Amino acid sequence: MFAGYLWDEHAAGPSTFQSARDIYDTWANDPDYFWARRLPDPGRDTMFDLPVYFRGFMTLAVLRHAMGDTRFFRLLRTWTRTHQYGNATTAQFTELASQIAGRDLTLFFDAWLWQPTAPPWPTPSTAGA
Repeated sequence: MFAGYLWDEHAAGPSTFQSARDIYDTWANDPDYFWARRLPDPGRDTMFDLPVYFRGFMTLAVLRHAMGDTRFFRLLRTWTRTHQYGNATTAQFTELASQIAGRDLTLFFDAWLWQPTAPPWPTPSTAGA
């Protein structure tokens, strides 16, 4: 989903950050469905549900905003190069993101991936969280 929204941005559409904000605003008050499950382990029966895809996209869009384009796209290139012929875990991704960001992103990923509640939308003062 992130790549699709990134293409839209490239083709003069809204930024990935704005698209993520639009989705967030649509689902922010739906704790029983959209925010109810922990994203990295949604379960066999719900792994293809809408929240998994949209929340995953929002996490990457907000991460890009927090890290800046240079570090974020370095993260994506490193991730795909390192794991191109295999599997990897969410923990490995979050560790690599923290390494490339130069700061611990544990609280960021906890809020956006693990907590079954909507995290606060980042403000300019918290964008680098």
